[in-house]
Amino acid sequence: MKTTIILTAAALVAFASPSFAGPGKNKVYKHGHHGSLTKFERILIAKSRTRLFRIKQWARADGHVNRFERMRIRRAQIQHNRLVARAWRS
Repeated sequence: MKTTIILTAAALVAFASPSFAGPGKNKVYKHGHHGSLTKFERILIAKSRTRLFRIKQWARADGHVNRFERMRIRRAQIQHNRLVARAWRS
């Protein structure tokens, strides 16, 4: 009796789990492959990454990062993150 209940419960869990996964897992997107980047987006991200790296390099050159340099780095980092997020969303 116990084995029957355990096997039934295991079967229910095994077959019910995919239905609870949600519609977003295997969704087919209409506008190409979701998350793939175009050549132009890759170039923009690379330029943004280079700009951010150079801003950090310039700020650290004298061995001290003051508050204006920190603000500039943060602003460039936020801008880069937004660009990457926007590119992956499209």
